[in-house]
Amino acid sequence: MANTALVLVAVPTQQEIVQALCTRTEIAAVFNPTRRPIADLPVPVFADWASLEEYATPDVCCFLTPYAALKKDLHRCIDKRINVLSAGPIGLTLNEIETISKTARDRELALHFGGPYPFSPLFQQLKEQRQRPEFGQPVYLRLVQGKGSGLQTAWWTLCDALNQACELLDSELQEAYVSAVKQNGKYHLSLTGATANRANIQLTIAPLALSLYPDITLLGSGGLLTNRSVSSAPLLMGRDGLEFHLHPNYHPEPAWLGDFLNKINSANATDLDWPVLNLHHQILRGARLSMRQKAPVHIKLQP
Repeated sequence: MANTALVLVAVPTQQEIVQALCTRTEIAAVFNPTRRPIADLPVPVFADWASLEEYATPDVCCFLTPYAALKKDLHRCIDKRINVLSAGPIGLTLNEIETISKTARDRELALHFGGPYPFSPLFQQLKEQRQRPEFGQPVYLRLVQGKGSGLQTAWWTLCDALNQACELLDSELQEAYVSAVKQNGKYHLSLTGATANRANIQLTIAPLALSLYPDITLLGSGGLLTNRSVSSAPLLMGRDGLEFHLHPNYHPEPAWLGDFLNKINSANATDLDWPVLNLHHQILRGARLSMRQKAPVHIKLQP
């Protein structure tokens, strides 16, 4: 008889994240949407949903990565009464999101889109320092992060970076331009803008092999804060080049997943932030338009 279980959706580059989750939470299986294997995991890995569902009956699915069939699999989860946690937005229109959200509420399912950064010790430290009186008023924030090579992955990372920026600046985005460049099959995304408290932001997502936590520089009227992700990770120099491995305690995903599991039975488990979801959808559309026009695209923000 199949076991009711929690399933992760992850790709080979997220092996360390999956291992960190398995040490803190009981994971039944991993769904790998790519053709590349994920090695050295303590749980079974499946390449198709049918085989996975023969092994276990998921009641929670955690999407750690975007992929081509994500939209279809999201509908599959809702139809099968599976609670859904996604580390990033889904490429849906507001009408589609509203329909899925209503179905989830009617079936008393938890549904959440948003990455684990609030649970990152590095982010928490930066936020605490930014709130100190001597920092003053925020003036400028710069964030750079390497994250894969696909458009969907870069989009997820850019949306997550924007959420971090707005939270650190304690203000909403007031004006923004997005730019996307594709070279040799890889995507660079950037967003420049201004917030309601007159701070400027510059976010850049590059297709680097190094994909740790973001490098953040935050300038205030009274001081400068920096968060260098590379300096927080042990560096291994081997025959295959440089390798960076964060301490397991620096992975925010276990605490993020645990928080979601605690909220599954709460009344606001499917309370989605509609303005943010709409903004993320506009960013994806703007990125695609920028590649066609070969120029930055202005993002129309909802009043």
